[in-house]
Amino acid sequence: MAKILIVEDDPALQRLYVNTLELGGYTLELARDGKEALEKVSSFQPDLILLDIVMPQMNGIEVLVTLKTNPETQSILIVVFTNAYAGKSIESAKSLGVTDFLVKSDTEPDVLLQRLSEILKEHGLTE
Repeated sequence: MAKILIVEDDPALQRLYVNTLELGGYTLELARDGKEALEKVSSFQPDLILLDIVMPQMNGIEVLVTLKTNPETQSILIVVFTNAYAGKSIESAKSLGVTDFLVKSDTEPDVLLQRLSEILKEHGLTE
């Protein structure tokens, strides 16, 4: 089954996303900030990263730059999942090659699960 790294600093949202994605049967790992996410990418080797933008220590854009400029991690699928509506953040994320961009407040848990399933299937990572 596909491996997903959830990068989210809000404990309530962490639980919600873990509970939702467990229903899809995915292998999950959790990071609470960008710095921890980069550490976990090496050991966990996710197929997809669900990435918040606004986080302590290292924000999502910094994580994106680090991952997308490294040949070993640039092919990881990244779905930005944030409430940061700032146009500049959205454009920065898109220019770095994110797979998709979803707004938390506009995306119900079942829709999130369905969209990630579609993305993983499109990239041959699930049946």
